[in-house]
Amino acid sequence: MEQNKINELYAVAKEYTEEVYRINAQLDSLESKKLKALADFDISYAAKLALEIDSLKAARDKKMEDVLKYNNEISAKEAQYEADKKLSEQKILGNEYDLLKKVNDPDFVKEIENKRNAEIFDYLYSYLATLSKDDAMYEFLTNPDIRASLSATNFNRLYEIINRR
Repeated sequence: MEQNKINELYAVAKEYTEEVYRINAQLDSLESKKLKALADFDISYAAKLALEIDSLKAARDKKMEDVLKYNNEISAKEAQYEADKKLSEQKILGNEYDLLKKVNDPDFVKEIENKRNAEIFDYLYSYLATLSKDDAMYEFLTNPDIRASLSATNFNRLYEIINRR
């Protein structure tokens, strides 16, 4: 995306520059012809060339104004892009800072651990509820992953639930 924009901007700038160079070359040629006409005392031809020169100078000046206007627009867009980029970077840094504060907040960490433990408990409870009481108790007591995944409180609570069935 950025490369396409850069190529597009380059093409427009190149077009303006080439047009100004072309006009300047025509002006130089006409100036030479005008000087020759004046030297040859061909006043009417020299006057006609002077009008063409004035017209070309006006066209060149208009192109130069267009180039200046275009460059100013590009500069404004670049400045806006940089400002937006800095604002986005600040937002990202702010979000990272807020997240870092949360991660280092013991209450937040405890809340996350409690949610995680509740989800594990609910999952294991749902799974063991699909088994018969004896199969559930056997799975519960012999599966090392179940013991490793539950806190001591949740382990005892689930044990009581299975045992009461």
